[in-house]
Amino acid sequence: MAKSSFWDDLGNALTRKAKGLSSKAENLYEIQKIRNKLSAQERMTEKLMMDIGKMIYTRYEHGEAVDGEVGAICEEISQHMLEADHFRDAIAASKGEKFCPACHKAVMREASFCPYCGAACPTAELEEKATDVIEQAEEELKDAADAEVTEAEEVTEAAEETEATATPEATEETEATTTPEVTEAASYNTDSSLEVTDGNKVNIDYVGKIDGVAFDGGSTDGKGTDLVIGSGTYIDNFAEQLVGAHPGDKVEVTVVFPDDYQAADLAGKEAVFDVTVNGIYE
Repeated sequence: MAKSSFWDDLGNALTRKAKGLSSKAENLYEIQKIRNKLSAQERMTEKLMMDIGKMIYTRYEHGEAVDGEVGAICEEISQHMLEADHFRDAIAASKGEKFCPACHKAVMREASFCPYCGAACPTAELEEKATDVIEQAEEELKDAADAEVTEAEEVTEAAEETEATATPEATEETEATTTPEVTEAASYNTDSSLEVTDGNKVNIDYVGKIDGVAFDGGSTDGKGTDLVIGSGTYIDNFAEQLVGAHPGDKVEVTVVFPDDYQAADLAGKEAVFDVTVNGIYE
């Protein structure tokens, strides 16, 4: 009888212990559920606070007045973003890449057409050339003006010494010799007798359309862009369709965007580009 009582007591003790552990486990489970809900609410709060910050900074970027401490923070954010852009550009340059001005994805440095969004990507080379052209033109104009003043003074002195009156023909000749012709400097050849061949570097302008409607990022806006025929920097066989064209020619180029194209609204669609061949580099 005593032995049976011992086992009964042990069984009861174990049962109570098991119930206690079960109750404790249930409590821990409930606590964990509450903690998970707490974490979710904290994450949502942080996200909403970040969203508010982004909204304020977006307004600041668009020129709205943001005063006081908030304005100072926005200025600091802009400075950090600018410095970050410099670091990204340095990394991209070391890898032979640059960033698309529209979608900000990294593309090859020589690419003049973003393979992700289709936007024109002016090269640093073009920007440098544009600066060189402007500086050269300004220098030529200054030299021309100086030469015109100098020669005009010489003509006046000669006229006073000889007391001669210049004839209209002589005047025209003088103007022709004292006003040097200033032509637009260009590094590509616009000779219409030249022909685009594989491997040529050309300068072009284009306007892309889908179903007759121009799409965002599909135009050079008349600024011109360089393209190496056969480089594969443009989608489909865009460049190859320019082979045989001449400077000044207008070529209709038809391409199909890849099905996995990054810009979903362009993926798999046929586009027609009205291309103008500005010139061929020699």
